[in-house]
Parts: sequence; structure tokens; C-alpha cells
Amino acid sequence: MMAAAGPAGAIFIQPPTTGPLAEAAPQAAAYMARAQSTLDEHACDAAEPVCALGIAAFANTAVFTVGHAACDDQACEAQRATLEADYRAKADAIRARVARDDTFVSQEVVGMVEDLRARGDMPSKAQVDALLNRAQTALNMDACPITTPACVEGELALIWDMDQMVRAFPNCNALAGAEVDACWQALGPRMRAADAFDRRRLRRLMEAIGWPSERDWGRRAATGAWLVVQHSGRADPDLQSTVLVAVKAAVDAGKSPAAQYAYLFDRQAVNTGKEQVYGTQGVCDPTSKTWVMSKVADPDGLAERRAAMGLEPMALYQQHSDRFCRGGKSRED
Repeated sequence: MMAAAGPAGAIFIQPPTTGPLAEAAPQAAAYMARAQSTLDEHACDAAEPVCALGIAAFANTAVFTVGHAACDDQACEAQRATLEADYRAKADAIRARVARDDTFVSQEVVGMVEDLRARGDMPSKAQVDALLNRAQTALNMDACPITTPACVEGELALIWDMDQMVRAFPNCNALAGAEVDACWQALGPRMRAADAFDRRRLRRLMEAIGWPSERDWGRRAATGAWLVVQHSGRADPDLQSTVLVAVKAAVDAGKSPAAQYAYLFDRQAVNTGKEQVYGTQGVCDPTSKTWVMSKVADPDGLAERRAAMGLEPMALYQQHSDRFCRGGKSRED
């Protein structure tokens, strides 16, 4: 038994592209249209933080979706570059219309993380708690109606932020010896409290819109919801079971990446004492600073099963996971 290991989990590796440009371009156009129409039609109050964040998030998602689209020839690449530049200019203009000092929790977090990482530093507990409180306060006001798509998008963006902030700071895996165990013990109550808040908000959203798939809401918003469910297993197994079915339906409909189903299936299996199928779950050994995979069914067929779900080869996944266990740049989950 490994002493002082962090919580069981996985390093979620996003698919490298958002799909072929022919499919990504109309999706991006729809996201940008949502941002623009929300502003033009005053569908929600752009002075309200969640609404403003949702408008900006739709615009940002349009840029991301086009910018990460797959191309197989130079003509496609030229078209992608033109579309990305056009959408980036539109997104900048939209953000300028809704920007306020207290609006962009998401952008503030990204800026803080990159700045502190560049300096080899980390935000203080007080800084993280202040951002968490700011996000939760904005959501608890319920000033942005969830019948408005931008309000849903903004809330999902904040849910992502809260899930990731509470797990990233402090970086327990960067520590050594007894400090690792002490770090996880101190982090546990804050993490559970943030997760409980996120689950309540996600359940509320799902009652209104169903499961937020990537095709309908964009990668960042959909991944934020999915991460909350990944982290809900032992505290709320019913939510995980319900969403596993919903994610499978979204995958079958071409609305969500198969990898999301694979990770969630494995997480539920490990949480219930069963063997995982896709090799996504494990723990960081605090002594060797390596990732140790939880028991997997039919190891000989693992590579084929991973490939079928769009997961990277196990050797590469092990490298990414080992880097995370050594305190390197963390990924979602």
C-alpha cells in the first residue's frame, strides 16, 4: 500500500482537434452568433458577471473551435487561418463591450496561473479562496436566467474555474515526503466543499438543458460539467451513474468525444471496486513520483480499446501522468 498518495484520478488529455474544418466552421459560427445576438437583443444583462462571462465564453469558443480544427491541405489551412483571425477580431470587440473589473473570473485565473508559473510561484490560499468566493457569490445571486444560453455558458465556465482552482493550488504533487500527505489532508475539506457547490449548480443546469454536450456548448463548458461529474463518484454516485448514460448517448450522437465516456466509465468502476477497462485511472506514488495505474481488465486488449475511444497510446499517457505526479503542469482532472 502506498502511503500518502494523493486521491485516485487521471490526467485528462483533450482530443487534439475540434474535428474537420468543414464541421468545425459552422459550429464556430453558431457560437459567435449566440454571443452577438445576446448582446444585440439584450437577452441577459451584460453588466451582470455571469451573463458577461457567458457572452465572452461563446465568442472565445468560436475562436478555439476554428483554431483547433483539423486540415489536410494548404487550402484548408489558409481558410482556417482567415476564419480564426476574423473570429478573434470579433471576440476582442465583444469582450471590450462587456469587460468590467469584476467580470472575468476565468480570464483572471488563466492570467494568474501563467504569470505565477513563469515566476515559479503559486497563488496563496487567500487568493484562491477570494476567487472561489467571488464565483460562488455571482452564481448564488441567480441574476442570470438559465433559460438564456449565455447564462448557462457563463455558469459552466465558472464551474470549470472552481473545479480546477481548488485542485491546482497548492500543487501537492510538487512536494516531498510527509509534506505530500499534509498537503492533501489540508486540501481535502476545501475540495469537497467546492465540489458540493459545483454539483448543486450542475444538477440545476441539467434540469433545464439536459447534459451539456461539447457540440452544443463548446469544449470548455462541456468539459467543466464533465469534470464535476468525474469528481462526484464517492460523494454522489447517483449523479455519476446518471451522467454516464447521458454521456454515452451524446457520444453515440456525435456530440461528445468518446474519451469522456471512457474516463467516466473507468472512474465509476474504480470507485466501486471493479477493474477499469481503458486504463485511465491511477494514483501518484509519492515516493517514486510516478503514476501507478489501477487494475485493468484484459491488459492484452488495452491498446486496442484505448485506440477505439480516441485515447492516446498508454506509453505517452504514462509520460504525461508521471510529469503531473512530479508536480509538472497539471491538466484537467
